[in-house]
Amino acid sequence: KTLLSFSGRLIKLFNRAVSRQGQRPKSFKVALHDLPGGPVAFELAARFCYRAGAAIAINSSNVCKLRCAAEFLEMTEEIRDRNLVERTENYMKLLPFWSWREVFSVLKDCESMVPVADSTGIIQRCIDILVSKINVKSSVVSFDASLSPLGSSSSSPESSTVRYSTGSSCEVSKSGWWFDDLGSLSVYLMERVVKNMIEEGVDNYVLSRFLFQYLRSSLPMLGYSSISPKKKCGREEQIMYQYTKKVQKEVLETVVGLLHRLERAAVSCRSLFGVLRVATVLNASKLCRKQVDDMIGAQLDQATLDNLLIPAANQGNVGSLYDVDQVLRFVQTFVKDQQIMPGSPPPLERVTSSEVTYSASGCQQSGLHRVGCLMDKYISEVAPDINLSPSKFQALLEALPDNARDCCDGLYRTLDMYLEVHSALSEEERMRLCNTINYQKLSFEASNQIAQNPRLPSRIAVQ
Repeated sequence: KTLLSFSGRLIKLFNRAVSRQGQRPKSFKVALHDLPGGPVAFELAARFCYRAGAAIAINSSNVCKLRCAAEFLEMTEEIRDRNLVERTENYMKLLPFWSWREVFSVLKDCESMVPVADSTGIIQRCIDILVSKINVKSSVVSFDASLSPLGSSSSSPESSTVRYSTGSSCEVSKSGWWFDDLGSLSVYLMERVVKNMIEEGVDNYVLSRFLFQYLRSSLPMLGYSSISPKKKCGREEQIMYQYTKKVQKEVLETVVGLLHRLERAAVSCRSLFGVLRVATVLNASKLCRKQVDDMIGAQLDQATLDNLLIPAANQGNVGSLYDVDQVLRFVQTFVKDQQIMPGSPPPLERVTSSEVTYSASGCQQSGLHRVGCLMDKYISEVAPDINLSPSKFQALLEALPDNARDCCDGLYRTLDMYLEVHSALSEEERMRLCNTINYQKLSFEASNQIAQNPRLPSRIAVQ
């Protein structure tokens, strides 16, 4: 009777039992299998009912369970004044004034009752407040940094001890005080929070570091290992293995999707090559791998030769040592990203300290020239591969526009090396490869060598 006077859901179930039996049942039993929060939430709601709504302590540790249970049991004002839905909603009106720890504990509670917590708006309210607190504290950190370049030795009680090897360690530690807390969230809630942070303009460099940390900490906990072999096991173990792999892929693809939303320069190119290896091991979706390719390709000028020497998979590469197709995709993305209308100067916002370096001679080097140097090294490394087909080698030679190189001596030496290893090529194949080089950009010494090189077609020597 007491519970019925507060719960619309129980009233409906009771009336259904009455209509089914044709009379008021002597006893009434009901199983609430889907009650969010389980027995604990039901006990709290029942205590509220038996105390007629009085003297029940609502706090940050139980408000989520109470609100979700009230929603499920339909404890609304239509049933009784000052019912549990209203009580919990009134309590949560003070949410913006709660501490970070209190708001985060409510969001953490939502993980076990996401559908109801989402429909009642608890999740979004908590996310909005947490993001606003991050923004406020980040602006304070930035202000402190502007006053004291060396930072302060003291730290907030809520700050974590996250450290990175790049940038100012003190500044990164302060800006990442929330990493550990949000890193403990499920991938679904983490994604919701980060999307909100992106919309609110949180520093993309900080978000990038957080996402890489989330990935590094989450995958090992889910049993991921790049070197662990697949073992023959029982049916239950195989089911568990497939499930954990599915969850690992979900985490990876979610993190990659979020990284893809950030400014390209904010995402570490070196870390992306690690993500690419994980994506290969987990057989990630085509979209996920394309997003990784796009992010790497957009800042290919930050890559090293070791990064590009990606071992080829057995299938589809006809025994080649390295995955040339992957590198060609990087280059295509980079070239597409660098394309500028003829006659127009490069946009100012694209010119950053990371995009302009200086060569050994002291001359300024653009990103395109750096990629040209990198590709010359890569082509030189893969040219001796006996299984590298002429078409793939030609694609590498033609991958970059002519203005990526000031001198083609390196390409000529690499071409000569390839022709020496692949001596069975036809005259036509040799001619096609030789036509990829701009002979106007050869030094006098290289031109003399070509004229005397027996491996090159005679027409090239004459030219």
